[in-house]
Amino acid sequence: MSRIVNKAQLAELHGVSEETLTRWQGEDMPVLEHGDRGLSNRYDVGATIRWRIQRAIDRAGAGDPVRARREQIALDREKLALCGLKAQLVPADEVQPIWQLRALATAAFMLSRHSRVAALLEAAPHLEAKRRVLKASDVAFLKALGTHGDAIQHAFERFLSQLPEREAACLTSGH
Repeated sequence: MSRIVNKAQLAELHGVSEETLTRWQGEDMPVLEHGDRGLSNRYDVGATIRWRIQRAIDRAGAGDPVRARREQIALDREKLALCGLKAQLVPADEVQPIWQLRALATAAFMLSRHSRVAALLEAAPHLEAKRRVLKASDVAFLKALGTHGDAIQHAFERFLSQLPEREAACLTSGH
């Protein structure tokens, strides 16, 4: 530990005003001991000098866009590593094929909707009844998708396996 001084002495040593020291304290300049009401704080001169040097180094580096980008990349990597440790991330290549098939299964289900719902709509006596039939059909589908999404996907995969290879390729390639 180096010399211990009060605020007025530290301001004189650094060649700044006491107001500047107050601002620096807001920027995390080290304070050895916070004084009670009416009493001055106490400071370790060496610690404040080291803080000031580090602050100048940090600020000098802030103007360098390459250094700033490197620091941001390092922070991003650290954040990703922490998320990975918490098992919050799933690699995209594991998720993408499942969701692509799920979306295709949904599309196939919706394309066949008209034949399933047509008879129900025909039997509905008026427009409002037809709307209720459509709404019930949509709600049932969304519920099935949420709770039986795997079953819908497997049914679609079975459907694809029965198609000629060329037609199945057209459905899964998105063309």
